[in-house]
Amino acid sequence: MLITAFGVVLGGTVGPESLANGISLNGMTTYTASMALQSIGVPIRRIPSAILIGALGCAFTIVLVLASDLISAVNLMLQFLLVISVPTMGVYVADIVLRRNRYDGLELFDERPGAPFWYRGGFGMAGVVAVVVGGVATALFLSTTVWVGPLGAALGGVDLSVPVGLIVSVGLYALLARRTIRAQIA
Repeated sequence: MLITAFGVVLGGTVGPESLANGISLNGMTTYTASMALQSIGVPIRRIPSAILIGALGCAFTIVLVLASDLISAVNLMLQFLLVISVPTMGVYVADIVLRRNRYDGLELFDERPGAPFWYRGGFGMAGVVAVVVGGVATALFLSTTVWVGPLGAALGGVDLSVPVGLIVSVGLYALLARRTIRAQIA
């Protein structure tokens, strides 16, 4: 059995070295992911956050282990990641364009209620609505081996999830946030 520097097993069974490496790497990843979950404003304490991230990691690991082909499983995961990443990037780009990339860096990090970017409870509802609706639109047009959205199926399996998700999220965010942004940059 040959174990590389990163604990990858090349032939044979998993040895204690790769097990120890896996535990230490997963512990660090769980900790940082739980801290990231808290930093984006999810009201959850550190230990429950780490338990939640650990449970999700275990579930994803089981799904990947049970997959017959790892590359296909990772590809499928990346395709489903489009449902959240496409509308999120659309909102981000739309905000940059609407503000003409003019931000006050100090105000961006002001997390107090009433701060310019605090909006409603720390969330910009225009962005939240645009991401959720854009995600639904993306899912409706997504076409994978496991899931074909109803509108993707109506198009014969053509995957238009990325352009549709971008158009919906950018358009909706521009419509909903335009007045607020104009007042902020004035």
